[in-house]
Amino acid sequence: MSDVAAEVSRQTGTPIVCQDMPVDQYAHVLTSAGLPAAFAELLADTSLAATRGDWYTDSTGLPRLLGRPSTALAAAVAEALAAGPATAFDPRG
Repeated sequence: MSDVAAEVSRQTGTPIVCQDMPVDQYAHVLTSAGLPAAFAELLADTSLAATRGDWYTDSTGLPRLLGRPSTALAAAVAEALAAGPATAFDPRG
């Protein structure tokens, strides 16, 4: 997530630092926010795997699956900033 923080910092001019938490601490924060413990642990482990680069691929599978080119990080951040602050999260879209 440090690349996301760096891009948001670049586009907003506001310094943002990404600080990774130990997996158990992150899982605790997630359960404190109301997530079931098993799901919180899964998310925390997945986050650690992403940090290690376990999810990296140079495959073109995502654009093929989407049926369009994937969105560059800079463009995704610009779009999110232009949309303004989120008022609520609805996982159904």
